Amino acid sequence: GTTRPAVMVLMRCMKEPPVQGIMHQLLASPGKGMEIDWVEKVGKHLPLLSTLGAFEVKGAEADFIARNMGAVLKIMKPVKTAEDIAAINSVAKDIYTLLEKHILHKAFLTDAVDTIASTCSIPKEEALALCVSNMTGLLIQGYDAISGLLSNSLLHLLRYESLPPFNNMDDDYLQRAVLELLRFDPPVHNTRRITGEAIVLDDHTIEKGQTVLVVMAAANRDPQQFANPNRYDSTRLNNATHLTFGSGPHACVGNWLSTHITTEALSYLFQHYRHIQLRDPDIEYEPLVNLRLPKKVLISLSN
Repeated sequence: GTTRPAVMVLMRCMKEPPVQGIMHQLLASPGKGMEIDWVEKVGKHLPLLSTLGAFEVKGAEADFIARNMGAVLKIMKPVKTAEDIAAINSVAKDIYTLLEKHILHKAFLTDAVDTIASTCSIPKEEALALCVSNMTGLLIQGYDAISGLLSNSLLHLLRYESLPPFNNMDDDYLQRAVLELLRFDPPVHNTRRITGEAIVLDDHTIEKGQTVLVVMAAANRDPQQFANPNRYDSTRLNNATHLTFGSGPHACVGNWLSTHITTEALSYLFQHYRHIQLRDPDIEYEPLVNLRLPKKVLISLSN
């Protein structure tokens, strides 16, 4: 297929996501005891704006996509109503045209189109369409997943009793913490696969064409792979071997992007605010089967 090679080319040509600058815009300098909802203030904006910024989509173009992302996300619903379809169709063409024009006006993205056309042996028109669709896919797929990782990571850091002082949290500490959180409390718990051929596991046969529920969150607690799997430990030597992003040819291509955005966001937060407190420890989660997404994370910030 051409989809995965195309998105890999796109990922390689991305610029550094401007996370720190966006965090500065999202978090105005607070007064003493200022309270914000981390999910609403950061989680629902930073992943999208950072991904757009990595492709140098900014200004009015970024604002238009951000305003209409709610309608675009309806495409992920397993059952869509007539109203859902109408909402998707009302903005899909405009966003497609906007991204297509943007790609054609950015040299590093037109180079990506040429590379995809050459690598996949397809016409440039088809390669351009692949770029647009895959760029849109990255925006959609990362919207909930990265938001969940941002919230779950912050929640655990604020609850963890052995935290170093916030101003001593260097990037290395945060990178190890996010990696362990991806194992310990991932935003995506499961996915589905259809068997291409019969598979025998112990005494059980999964016939060709059957749907398999793959629970990565359970695999991440495998005691044969992780010592003391039910204990958070950012110092464990193999915390990067978690399966939250999958494995093999179907592994999520957003691994680096989501980890980088989360680490940079937390780094900004702990560098700029000396006092951060979780205001409501009773967290309610979205009623979703495969995603673990907090509805609200109230925190107070002060310098």
